[in-house]
Amino acid sequence: MKMRIKQNNNISDKIIKITLISISLLLLAYSGYRSYHLSFTIDESQTCNDFVPLSFMQIVSYNQELSANNHILNTLLVKLFSSLFGFSEFVLRAPNFIACIIYLLFSYLISKQVNNLLGVICCFIFLTANPYLLDFFSLCRGYALATSTMLASVYFLLEYNKNYIRSNLFYAYLFASLAVLSNFSLLIYFASLLIVTALIFFCKNDSPFSLKVIFSEFLIPILTTLILTVILYEPIRKLIKFNGLYFGGEVGFKHDTITSIAQTSLYGQPYATCLLSFVSNLILFITVFSFGIILWKTLTTKKINLNFFSLSFLLIVLPALVSITQHYLIGSKFLTDRMALFFIPLFMLHLSSIITSIKRSLVRYSLSILLALLLVGHTVRSANFNYYLSWHFDCQTKEMLNDLKSFSLQDNISTMKLGIDPLYAQTIRFYKRTQKLYWLSEVDSYILKPHECNYYYIMNEDNLFIKNHEKKIIKQYSTSGSYLLKELLISKTH
Repeated sequence: MKMRIKQNNNISDKIIKITLISISLLLLAYSGYRSYHLSFTIDESQTCNDFVPLSFMQIVSYNQELSANNHILNTLLVKLFSSLFGFSEFVLRAPNFIACIIYLLFSYLISKQVNNLLGVICCFIFLTANPYLLDFFSLCRGYALATSTMLASVYFLLEYNKNYIRSNLFYAYLFASLAVLSNFSLLIYFASLLIVTALIFFCKNDSPFSLKVIFSEFLIPILTTLILTVILYEPIRKLIKFNGLYFGGEVGFKHDTITSIAQTSLYGQPYATCLLSFVSNLILFITVFSFGIILWKTLTTKKINLNFFSLSFLLIVLPALVSITQHYLIGSKFLTDRMALFFIPLFMLHLSSIITSIKRSLVRYSLSILLALLLVGHTVRSANFNYYLSWHFDCQTKEMLNDLKSFSLQDNISTMKLGIDPLYAQTIRFYKRTQKLYWLSEVDSYILKPHECNYYYIMNEDNLFIKNHEKKIIKQYSTSGSYLLKELLISKTH
């Protein structure tokens, strides 16, 4: 009998490994190809144009360029990779492609905490099947690094809660610190981690409390907090002083954070509009329902049970409470869109814990399979090799420059002036430098110089510019909707 159980466990382990490795390889291939193929975007270009050329201390201290767009860990890694391997798109995005590997690894390790084969596979799918999250594993930004290192921190926190081994706490705070250095919005997670650590200590420590015991147990959190404070004090002080933290919402947590997470996760699909309100309210309902269950169990048992379910609940609710508190105390904006990206795996982790805690196996299996199929179907439908959701307008800039190169040869133009919408300036600067486009002499705002350029690259919203000035439409780009126009009033520059 024991031999049969052992054989069944071995078979289950093999099925899990083969399935999850197959899914992981598909996701890595998807992210890897997009890293190589897709056009650079405005924020990626600003990172490489303005921050990567700076020295280590200038990057860390925000000494030269003051912008929240400088995600410190990402900028430093891009600087390292580009110095070693050159300035290609894939190399510059490689740190976040590596973040994809980290994310998949810790998604697997967390999923293994579920005790059945189907539960492990479904939990892994819940954590990974989100098209908006997948966008950032092929972008030269800090969001994927932040989310991946945060998930690693969550894994070690869960392990620390189970075995109380100090090394797990050390790694939980190490990865949490890397998450904060990847993106400052993860300070909300770091503050929540401090609270959860305190709860674990006071709930599980049976020995009498003393300052010595408390200091000993909290040495790692205290030291990590002090180190982070020293590193981040000056950048955050400057960002606050010069109004650099301008991105975010001011309506409310539900509208700005929950709804924006739901909206971006739906990825602009045809059913997104009709499902948005339902998904947003469902997220809120699940959170309130979980609170009710935990409160009821705590009151009936007269004891706080820090299991997988309650910990995953705290990790989704505490960051929300910290965000709301700091908004009303110091006026911080609510996190929206990509700034709130890390809430996605936290919520999906809690959703997994809810489903795995259902005692009726038929209900548990049916719900797991249904949700997993819906998530996979949505992710496959949303998958594309053309654009990133948040930077849809900038997805064909590289293609436009290739077209422009051909047109410059046809027109025999040795030095070309290009008029652009200002939002395209960073990406065009990036390609002008990296692809050595010496024939492109000037890049100016078409608004300021409507009749002084050879060609114009404008957004599809700017049709009035075409009507008010004599321009020939050379090409409209189907995915971005942008236009490439030719000036008809000035003579060619030979």
